[in-house]
Amino acid sequence: MMVAIMRQSAASVALLLWLIAAASSVCLAEGKGSPNSDRKKGSCDYITQADAEAILGTPVGPKRDDRFGCWFGQIGWQNEPPNNKSMRLNVWNWADPQANWYADTRKKRTATQVAGKVVKDVPDFADAAIWTWLPGYGVFDAFKAGTVWVEVSIDGISEDHALQKAKELAAKVLGGTARTGYVYTPPKEDAPVVATPKPAPAPPAPTPTPAPALEPKPARPPAPVPIPVGTGKSFSQSRYINQSQFLKAVKEVALTFEGDSSLEKYVSAARQRSTLESELAQYGITVRPNAPVSVLATVTHKISVYTKTIVHGGSGADEFPIHGLTFDLKFFVRAAAMRDRKLHLVAAAPAYCSTFGTVDEATSFQKALYGDSTLKDIRDEYINDVVVCLKGIATSMYAETKPWPVMSWDPKDKAAADAEFTKILNGQATMDKRQLDGLETTPELLLEPVRNGDVCTAPDPSWRDLWIRAFRRVGLTETRGEPTLLLSHDYNCYFTYGLRQTHYFRVFDIISLVEQNLVFELNGEVVRKAGELLSSVHHTYMLEKDMESPTENYFPRSITDFLVDLATGRGNIPPIAAAPVSR
Repeated sequence: MMVAIMRQSAASVALLLWLIAAASSVCLAEGKGSPNSDRKKGSCDYITQADAEAILGTPVGPKRDDRFGCWFGQIGWQNEPPNNKSMRLNVWNWADPQANWYADTRKKRTATQVAGKVVKDVPDFADAAIWTWLPGYGVFDAFKAGTVWVEVSIDGISEDHALQKAKELAAKVLGGTARTGYVYTPPKEDAPVVATPKPAPAPPAPTPTPAPALEPKPARPPAPVPIPVGTGKSFSQSRYINQSQFLKAVKEVALTFEGDSSLEKYVSAARQRSTLESELAQYGITVRPNAPVSVLATVTHKISVYTKTIVHGGSGADEFPIHGLTFDLKFFVRAAAMRDRKLHLVAAAPAYCSTFGTVDEATSFQKALYGDSTLKDIRDEYINDVVVCLKGIATSMYAETKPWPVMSWDPKDKAAADAEFTKILNGQATMDKRQLDGLETTPELLLEPVRNGDVCTAPDPSWRDLWIRAFRRVGLTETRGEPTLLLSHDYNCYFTYGLRQTHYFRVFDIISLVEQNLVFELNGEVVRKAGELLSSVHHTYMLEKDMESPTENYFPRSITDFLVDLATGRGNIPPIAAAPVSR
């Protein structure tokens, strides 16, 4: 399970507006190109100084027209009321429809919870519209025809007035508020924001001639065959459980904690570990050595530093650090895998999760004016990553979709498998060093690219070919039978739109090899579920000048690293105590 988190540091949006107004010039070392590079008109082509004064109700200073949009601030603009009235207009026009614009923007707007924050859809405005309000600051996003996105940000006036003026300006840009009929992809948790157009009314049908007899009704389709429920008394009768049920059943774990020394400046090693132990306790799980379930927690902290040149009454360069946090959590057990009717003892994680967090550190100029909140922001982010990761496991309740094939075996074969399972789980067998022992069939391949806009380069079709060649190199060439392995590769690229100190790409991917129907003992019961055999996580930040197709350089490195661990059995697996089976 992967949970991605993107959070901005405590430097307020109002502060970002102040920096834009105060800087006589801003030069970012980010190369050429921007999300606005394809627009037909610049954002400042849609708004005049008089328009901005009418919206804010006060005289405004010279406009700022840059890659982040068109900005106006009141004369004598400051970061504190009553001199904080300002506004920004961003207009994106794209040649090709962007079906995910609305869903991705709404997800971004709701990603963080702040006191007093409101995010709501605005009905009957264009094809989709969102209003986001923080006390004193509002953002209106409107979408039309899949090709136009208008973003209006207003600071320093009342919410009702800000929304009204934002809608008026957006309508001016869009040429009205009418729908075009284009349907944006809805957020996964929400219903579609655009109703499906109703078909034209059909002409009246002629009066039918009475039939001599009623036609027989079609037979009902057969009811689906229920999946037999195991008793949990033996290998052949193992009971299926999901991740949520696994977490509820676990009472004790042995913890292997791998922190990151660079994070200790902000969160001590002891505090990193104690935070996880405290959160495990919330689920009734205690930590003790030699518990039958082992937890491996891995924390990484990456600092990417970029340079931004800002003139504050004089020229100078500010360093702009971005902190990336990755928290990876796996619950390991000793499990039996049935491969070609032979049992193999493997180490696998029936429950696992990964979270990613970002903290944008304030510049030295901001810190001098308003203090440095980096320490608090990173501590809060780390705690949030741990909480969200465990919550993701606790709420994962996927049901079993396929019967356990061993149930169809004859009694003699079942008895033999049950005896072998008891034997190997009682410590009379060693775990396979390589996760691929006994396997020849190519895994099912699931490639999941996620982008928040075309500014993120999309993977090309060679992505799948890279994996097919990788499988061949480790001897997985057969295609007979149904695969028991699933190889998923999730690639996520997010460009940081909006009002920020700098803009960059946040890129992360997870490669995960999962085997179906792993059987193990849990609290005296024999249970079964899919488990992760091996995974790898990568997390990086890029400027536009460094962005390239992931299949050119990024994927080959990720796949090669994973392949070496897979072929050599070098996966990061903690010690796992034997779990006796008394049968």
